[in-house]
Amino acid sequence: MHSYVLSCSSAVDLTPELLHESNIHYIPFTIKLDGRDIVDNMGGDITPDVFYKKLSDGSQAVTRPITEAEYTEYFRQFLEDSRDIIHVSLSSVLSGCYNEAVKAAKKLREEYPNRNIEVIDSYSASSGYGMFMLMAAEKRDEGIGFYELTSWIEEHRLNISNTFYTTDLSYLVRGGRLSKTAAAFGHMFNLYPVMNMDHHGNFEIMERIKGRDKIEVRLAEIMKKEALNEADYSGPCFVCDSNREYGEMLADAVEQAFPQLKGRIKKFSFGCAIGTHVGPDAAALFFVGKKRIE
Repeated sequence: MHSYVLSCSSAVDLTPELLHESNIHYIPFTIKLDGRDIVDNMGGDITPDVFYKKLSDGSQAVTRPITEAEYTEYFRQFLEDSRDIIHVSLSSVLSGCYNEAVKAAKKLREEYPNRNIEVIDSYSASSGYGMFMLMAAEKRDEGIGFYELTSWIEEHRLNISNTFYTTDLSYLVRGGRLSKTAAAFGHMFNLYPVMNMDHHGNFEIMERIKGRDKIEVRLAEIMKKEALNEADYSGPCFVCDSNREYGEMLADAVEQAFPQLKGRIKKFSFGCAIGTHVGPDAAALFFVGKKRIE
């Protein structure tokens, strides 16, 4: 057993099995769907197919932030087992969960003065956040210590490229990332925004693509410019979606652009916490890229 715990939230959008295999612990978000609380436990309470069918049919979903009290209870189990904690959070710009975790850690340090608790902002979301957690687990398994790993995480977190798109612009309007006027203009002229995560961990619209059939190819072109080693990139590559057709098309476009990645792209579904904000017709591409700068 490792002397410290590597921890995250359910917003990593992986699978419970993969997290278990990698010895990564997670705390789940809770969403309210049509007035009912559902735990975002990666398909345990509700499968992605059922969740996105409900959204498509008009159901309303809201994500509830993880509270300080919930973090306190979650962290305490590891401290009671005499283990230190490295908790990596969903981007703090997207959720208040980072601040809640920081507050819980501060109080618990006073209660357990001989234990170490570090809460780190991933500056990422969804399976990009998840991919980074798996990379951190690999470093841990190489035998590096608690403070070496926290330093590695802080040094490399801005190398994770997060690129999203959705064809249902109403979710961007609801999230305040697109005005109603811009959404109406986009629908009228068949324009779809592509969002990338900046150095603060916030999504920004990087460009608008004209024509639904051009989106996936354009994301693969962007990857050729932004990935480490550019067209020769051979590192991890994850695709996440709320629409399986979109995910398959995106993976195919990347494999066409990067033949060396054929058969190596890992595909996941957006969990409820992220899916509430991106909607039922979205996909995202994640890889190790050049460091995000201002």
